Amino acid sequence: MKSLMKTIIIIVTLFAVVAPKQLTAQGAFENLNFEEAGLYLTSIPAGQEGGVVSAASAFPGWTVAGGLALQNTLATGAEAVGIWGPDAPSSMILQGQWSAVLQAGTGDDGPNTPATLSQSGLIPPSTQSIRFYGSGAIQGSLSVSINGQNIAYSIISSIASYDVYGANIPQFANQTVTLEFTENLVFPSPGYGGVILDNIQFSSANVVPEPSIIALGAFGGLLFGVRKWFARR
Repeated sequence: MKSLMKTIIIIVTLFAVVAPKQLTAQGAFENLNFEEAGLYLTSIPAGQEGGVVSAASAFPGWTVAGGLALQNTLATGAEAVGIWGPDAPSSMILQGQWSAVLQAGTGDDGPNTPATLSQSGLIPPSTQSIRFYGSGAIQGSLSVSINGQNIAYSIISSIASYDVYGANIPQFANQTVTLEFTENLVFPSPGYGGVILDNIQFSSANVVPEPSIIALGAFGGLLFGVRKWFARR
C-alpha cells in the first residue's frame, strides 16, 4: 500500500511540474521575430547561396507546408518559404539576425500557388492590434488572416529598408487562433524575391495609419482655401 501511494505521489508531482509547461508552450505564440532559428550561424559562408533545410529548424513554432524551407536562397519556380541570415545581404534582414521570405509561384498544384507561414496560439488579453515589418510587394500580394478571416492592414510607419504594417484586432484578444501569412503573387520572373517578413507583434495600442499623400494633399488644399477665404474678408 505504501508503495502504491508513493507511486501516485510521484506521478502527481511530475504532472504538476510538466503539465503547466506544456500548456504554456501550446498556448503562447512563439518566435514571432524568427530569431529562434535552430541553424548554425556559420552553416552557409558569406557570399554563398544556401539550400534546403528543415522547416522545424528554420521556423520553430511555425508551420510550413511540406516541412521544408530554404536558407539564404530564392526559389525559381515553385512556392517556397525561406529563412535568411545571418550571413545574408543586409537588404534581406529587416531586424536581428533572421528574417522570413515568402515566395508564391507555379508548382505542381497549378498556377499561382501561394506560400504560407502559419502558427496557432493565444493572443494576449490586452491586444488591440497586430504589427509586423515587411519589404517587397506587400500590399496587393500578402494576405494576413486570423482564423481564416483576412485582416485589413495598412502602413503605420516607414523605415529606409522596410515598412511597418498594422491592423486593429481587439475582437481576437484572449482567443486561441491560427495566424497565417500568405504570399499570393505569381513569380513575374525567375529569382523573384517575394516578400520579406519580420518582427510580428501583438500590441496593446491601436493602429493609426500613416497619412497618405492624397490625404495630405487634400488637407493642404483645405488650408489654402481657408487662407484665401480669410484674405478676401
